[in-house]
Amino acid sequence: MIDPTVRAADPADGDDLAQLVLLEREARAALVGQRGGDRWLVEHPAVDDAWAQRCTSSDVYLAVIDDVVVGFLVADLGGDHVVRIDQVWVTPEARELGFGDELLAT
Repeated sequence: MIDPTVRAADPADGDDLAQLVLLEREARAALVGQRGGDRWLVEHPAVDDAWAQRCTSSDVYLAVIDDVVVGFLVADLGGDHVVRIDQVWVTPEARELGFGDELLAT
């Protein structure tokens, strides 16, 4: 059994940033041709190489198995205990293991 592990992304860690780029590309590719996906892709430009900046302007959490990043969540904390989740993705191979739930709980 795998215990879902979530940690904050480190904007200074090149491995974290590289994994975020790859997972974001995977997530965006999965949206192509899906209901509402193409519109979402137009309205939400890819972060790509700006993940270091995104990690400092938003809360970015990583779902990990050992040292492998299998998912991410980007959230913006608002006032009055409101959290806006901008992006969340768990790679298909790591689904049904509780990583999405743990990302949301964090």
